[in-house]
Amino acid sequence: MKEHEKTLLRMGGISCLAAAALLAVAASIEHGVISKEGRWVFIFADVFVIYASVSIYFFHHGQAGWTGFLGMALSILGFALIPIYDFAAMADVGGVPGGADLRRRFLSSPLIVGQLGIVLGFILTGISLLRSRSFPRWIGFVLILASLLFATVVPTGNQIFVSSGALLGAIGLVGAGVTIWRKSSGLAAKG
Repeated sequence: MKEHEKTLLRMGGISCLAAAALLAVAASIEHGVISKEGRWVFIFADVFVIYASVSIYFFHHGQAGWTGFLGMALSILGFALIPIYDFAAMADVGGVPGGADLRRRFLSSPLIVGQLGIVLGFILTGISLLRSRSFPRWIGFVLILASLLFATVVPTGNQIFVSSGALLGAIGLVGAGVTIWRKSSGLAAKG
């Protein structure tokens, strides 16, 4: 493995840890009343989770199969669509005449598709991690459980489930980040 590939893997491990930290902070923010600064936490968390998803996939791509690839692709789609809603909320689209109706009608689709992409993406990623031997199995279980908790927000709107899902996702990302960092550092030491 070339040195730049090892460096990218280590950066992927760091992005998993950064995403985990930002998800933990985001879980503590009350979703009903989010300031512009709070929305930036969500946006940065989304960006780091996208990079973490790519890093997790490429770290075990030889064993990931179609579930790993599809999980990564759906996660990227989901975490890329959610900021559209956040940017619109920060721009206060609701402040213009008919803006709140426009936001509800047109931006709810990217939000729902994004949430669905995140849930399905993390479930498939979790399944892929369970099948691979590159990560501890508990990480796959945690990502699947986090996804299922997060999925309950749509029918229930319960903030506790969203926060619990985000915190579990953060724990899974910490495990993935530490695993990637340790193994990529071991590769660097070997040559």
